[in-house]
Amino acid sequence: MSKSIQELLYTEAVERGDKALAQLEITLTSALRQVRSYRAQYKHAVAATEKADQLNFALHYCASNVLPNMRFDRLAQAQASILVAAASKP
Repeated sequence: MSKSIQELLYTEAVERGDKALAQLEITLTSALRQVRSYRAQYKHAVAATEKADQLNFALHYCASNVLPNMRFDRLAQAQASILVAAASKP
């Protein structure tokens, strides 16, 4: 038995959601490693300026690399597609 168009759209939307979550996981795993590195350098820093630099590097990294790579747009698109496809299923 072949799948209906609605079932195919739903399946495709679910797959896009899984890929979006996988991208989120990769980004957060990488971010965790980087933040741990900043934290280790922070702990070993002696001067106040060195400690402040590590905090600044962590803030910059999160704002410039983590947030854009989390791809909230893909998560939201997949969420909407799943709901639309599910609502149109027979």
